[in-house]
Amino acid sequence: MKSNENADDPSSGLPAPALRGGHPPQPKTTTLADSADALSAALIEQRGIAMAAQHRARMLAHEIEALRASTSWRVTAPLRWLSRLLQGGQQASPVPGRTVSGRLLARMDAWLLLPTPMRHMLRRSLFRLAPFAFAGSPDYEDWKRRRNAPQALANLRFEPVDKPTVTILIPTYGQLEMTLACLTSIAKHPSRAAVEVLVVEDASGDPNMQRLANIPGLRFVTHPQNLGFLRSCNAAGSLARGEYICFLNNDTEVEAGWLDAMLSLFESQPGCGLVGAQLVFPDGRLQESGGIVWNDGSAWNYGRLEQPGGSTVSYVKEADYCSGAAVVLPRSLFEQLGGFDELYLPAYYEDTDLAFKVRALGLKVFLQPAARVVHHEGQSHGTDVTAGIKAHQVDNQAKFQARWREVLARENFPHGMQVHLAKDRSNLKKTILVLDHRVPQPDRDAGSRSTRAIIDTLLRMGLSVKFWPHNFEFDPIYTPLLQQAGVEVMYGVQHPGEFRRWLDVWAEDLDYVLLNRPNVAAEFLPAIKARSRAKLLYYGHDLHYEREAASARLAADDDALAKAEQTRLLETSIWSQVDVVYYPSHTETAVVQAALPGVTARTMPLYALPPMETAPLLGRDRDEILFVAGFGHPPNVDAAQWFVREVFDLVLKKRPGARLVLAGSNPTNAVRALASDRIEVTGYLTDEALKGRYQRAGVAVVPLRFGAGVKGKVVEALYHGLPLVMTSVGAQGLPDVEHVSGVVDDPIDMAADIILLMSEDDNWRVRASAGSRYAEENFSLSTMRQVLELDIDAKPYINAARGIATSHRQ
Repeated sequence: MKSNENADDPSSGLPAPALRGGHPPQPKTTTLADSADALSAALIEQRGIAMAAQHRARMLAHEIEALRASTSWRVTAPLRWLSRLLQGGQQASPVPGRTVSGRLLARMDAWLLLPTPMRHMLRRSLFRLAPFAFAGSPDYEDWKRRRNAPQALANLRFEPVDKPTVTILIPTYGQLEMTLACLTSIAKHPSRAAVEVLVVEDASGDPNMQRLANIPGLRFVTHPQNLGFLRSCNAAGSLARGEYICFLNNDTEVEAGWLDAMLSLFESQPGCGLVGAQLVFPDGRLQESGGIVWNDGSAWNYGRLEQPGGSTVSYVKEADYCSGAAVVLPRSLFEQLGGFDELYLPAYYEDTDLAFKVRALGLKVFLQPAARVVHHEGQSHGTDVTAGIKAHQVDNQAKFQARWREVLARENFPHGMQVHLAKDRSNLKKTILVLDHRVPQPDRDAGSRSTRAIIDTLLRMGLSVKFWPHNFEFDPIYTPLLQQAGVEVMYGVQHPGEFRRWLDVWAEDLDYVLLNRPNVAAEFLPAIKARSRAKLLYYGHDLHYEREAASARLAADDDALAKAEQTRLLETSIWSQVDVVYYPSHTETAVVQAALPGVTARTMPLYALPPMETAPLLGRDRDEILFVAGFGHPPNVDAAQWFVREVFDLVLKKRPGARLVLAGSNPTNAVRALASDRIEVTGYLTDEALKGRYQRAGVAVVPLRFGAGVKGKVVEALYHGLPLVMTSVGAQGLPDVEHVSGVVDDPIDMAADIILLMSEDDNWRVRASAGSRYAEENFSLSTMRQVLELDIDAKPYINAARGIATSHRQ
């Protein structure tokens, strides 16, 4: 059930840039004489290079000729042929489904001129000998299905379900072996959800299909008469019992986690109405990662023939449509829409039309790249659009375009235009590019948690978010988390050094750019300002130069103090080049405004925290002291050492059972050396494990002696309702926090306040309650959004033309 199996094949890579209105660098003025001299020198140089190349080519030709004339070359010829054959399955081919090994099979048939039975016997032997070499080729896949069919019929079984969450609905018209391969893959990769599998046979007349009725747990239904593909699907939909229906072609094979990944979007993505899987060819290359519909009704299978895993095809995104070969939607919605429209009988464009109807109800259509499904394209309906059921594809395009003409004219681009926007339906959305030093690791450091909170807020505002990490690396843990949130993350070999090329494509369509940290901003700002008129936002996280200067003064290091001054000049320069500057505290924004009175500087909460119930005093370990920090950060190492040296011994004299927990990632050797029977160094903790620590401990400490800006560890402790004792450095940027927490710099006073919290229940409860209210009032989701909305207008464009005059970029 695929409306555009032979849709246009866009070439891989980025599209040619649209006309831009940026500020390109001015060309250098040269004289005619300069040009002539340069041309003459270049010609001489090129002539020398060409002569050298010709000489080298003649030498290589002689060497190759001698090698091919040698006895060893003739003797090893069969081995080279076998090597090419065995390696062929891993090589690319311009024809979908035709690996190099497949082409070699065809050549072998032509060379050997064997009778058909002997040719088939030789092929079967090769398939058994080296299956890895032929995987993905149609001949091998067909042989494998036929070989596995008897075993599948004997062993396949599904658990019976009384109240299924999902009905996997597989329409068939014969093709027993193909259907068995599909069913086997479903059984091999079970879902966590309660699933019923329903096969509906459309009266093909193939008696072998009735053998499916013997598979335990499988619902098998045969229509009394042939209904045709579309009507068969609708009739099957009426038989489904699940809350969701998953339409799955019988010429597919699902991969691990496919269904759970699709279902997850109905929970994580507001307004999700339909989810499609990412389709791949048997040889592993992409067939479709969401569909693009152009304003003439034609369509593209986006990502076709590319490799899965690339940055442009690996994030959850909205799509114009997703192929009906593998889609999930609520059963109630399918019924509300009347199923697939019979306007498109017998098939093709019914799934595209369904996606547009879903959107017409105010819902969204999503592509889930984590749901990967192998689709043997053309096995169900063929690929020739001039014959058979495929011939209806062209006719139905015209019907579709007539029905949705106004929507297509308003929301979709002309054929092949603005692919970078069309691929995730950013046609009408404002787009923001976020740059930071790496993909955020929110459970490892406060800066990452802050960056992730901002990204999540931007997504909730309705913006299309692109993320460019300075290190260009794919983080196997954290990149997929950002992609699943709906962010396109740039990474991999295709991107290093190509930021300017990427900007050339996006320059006119970027509405906002958010730069994080001074070193990142300094590197990317020149290219952005030269190519784009986007509004520039800068989030500093903290005043880096203040933190460096405090550390230098504590160590009496004049060289470090000079470096801090260079950092101050860098940060000041960045402020002057952007439109808006954000910092987490009023103290920091006041510094910016004092240095550059004309700059817009705003205070933005470090975190955007949802409401949470805090753990009561009962059940806590009152003697446990918790210091949470990322110990790859020098101020935190110094704080741990100072607290153990100056404060902890004083606490132990009054509370001999006291214990200190140093919790956080990347503990240095100096921190690990602090471990003892009274001091635990945990290393990295997951968010869930860290939450358990906050709920168990009796008191939190933040004993920083230098640093800058709002400290995430302070906000976290307050948020979890854990009474807190900290230094004045730890309290930086938090107005009136001294009214809800202990703020002391003297070791004796700090120890006394900790002992007080360990001893007095009423004091503990008052401080815990006050701290929790403070965090809720100052670090809520709405507070962060309110600040960002002062500078970001997320209101969609009124049409796909986007109209530069309607944006801030007038």
